[in-house]
Amino acid sequence: MDDEQKAKEVDDESSKNRGQAMAMKNKRQAAQALKMMKQCGNAAMKSGVGPGAVVTLQVDYRTHYNPQGLVAIVYDFKKETGSIKVCCSEGVITHDGKKGDYWVPADKYVLNAAADAELPLPDDLARIRQLVILGRYEEHDAPRISYGKLHQ
Repeated sequence: MDDEQKAKEVDDESSKNRGQAMAMKNKRQAAQALKMMKQCGNAAMKSGVGPGAVVTLQVDYRTHYNPQGLVAIVYDFKKETGSIKVCCSEGVITHDGKKGDYWVPADKYVLNAAADAELPLPDDLARIRQLVILGRYEEHDAPRISYGKLHQ
């Protein structure tokens, strides 16, 4: 009986130590994640991402064979993470076509031109870009379209 109690106490102590170690590891990982998101946001700002910038959204290669990126205009930018909200000639791009906002992560787009750079665009996209730059783009009134439907 004494051997069983000692084994149980050792197991309890090991479990407690493992729990503390995991908590410390999770805390370090969370701090590192915040640091990386901030670096990503700073890199995006330095590259020129901001309202009026022209970006190409990357397509998941698993869902589309030989995909082409979608050219879009940034209308909102989250400098803490480098995430953006985008629109195109069809409307505001969302994840599923519903009212919810879709913040495109920094690793899912490529910057084509900063807001102050000249770039030849189709007339409808150039008009939307100009509205965004002037601060007159109304994303709440624009139609919502899912990113997946634009590639069908």
